[in-house]
Amino acid sequence: MKFFFQLFLLIVFAVGSAAAQGRIVSGDYGSLVIGIDAKGRLTGHFAEALGVEDNGKPRFTCSFLLQSDRSSDGIYTVMTWHPNSPAEPLFGSLSATENGVTLKLPESHGGCGMVAPDIASDEGQSFELVRAGNWIGAGWVRSPRAFFHTAANASTRGKAFIVKDDRIVIYAKRGNWVDAEYTNEAGRTTRGWMKLDDLYPDEPF
Repeated sequence: MKFFFQLFLLIVFAVGSAAAQGRIVSGDYGSLVIGIDAKGRLTGHFAEALGVEDNGKPRFTCSFLLQSDRSSDGIYTVMTWHPNSPAEPLFGSLSATENGVTLKLPESHGGCGMVAPDIASDEGQSFELVRAGNWIGAGWVRSPRAFFHTAANASTRGKAFIVKDDRIVIYAKRGNWVDAEYTNEAGRTTRGWMKLDDLYPDEPF
C-alpha cells in the first residue's frame, strides 16, 4: 500500500510540474515583462542594453513590444515590433519552460543582434521568472510626459509623471484610462491612472 501511495504522489507531482511548465503567467522575467488579461490575451515589452558611451548612455540597445492572442497549449504566436518601425513587425513564438519562458524570433530587431542575439537563434532565448505579477498588460509610454491621476478622470492629475519610452505594467482598464505602475531603476514604484492615449497601442497598426 505504501508503494502505491508513493507512486500516486509521484504521478501527481509530475502532472503538476507539466501543468506549470505549460502555462505562462503575468510577471517580470528580467528584460522581458509580460501581462496576460482575463481573456488570455498577452502583451509585453523587452528592453536590454549593452556597453556605456562617454555620455553615460548605452552603446547598444534592444527593445520592442509584443502581443499575442490567447493560447491553449502554452505556446503563443507573438507579434513583436519597435514603436519607431511599426510597419516592420517580426512574428515568433513564446513558450513556457519549467522556470520561465523562451522567446524565439526569425531574425533580430535593430540593435538586438549585438545585445540579445540568442532570441534569433534556433533555440531562442530563455528568461527565468523573477517575480509573478497580478497585472493584465504591459505598456510603453509614447507621450513626452504621461501624468499619473488618482482616478480615471482628467481633473485628478497629480504632479508625478513619466516620460517617453518609459515602460509600465497595467492592472486595469476603464474606458480610455489604465491603472498603471512604473518602477524606476532604484526599484521605487509609482502607481495611478493614466490616459490610454499616452501609451503606444497594443498593436503596431
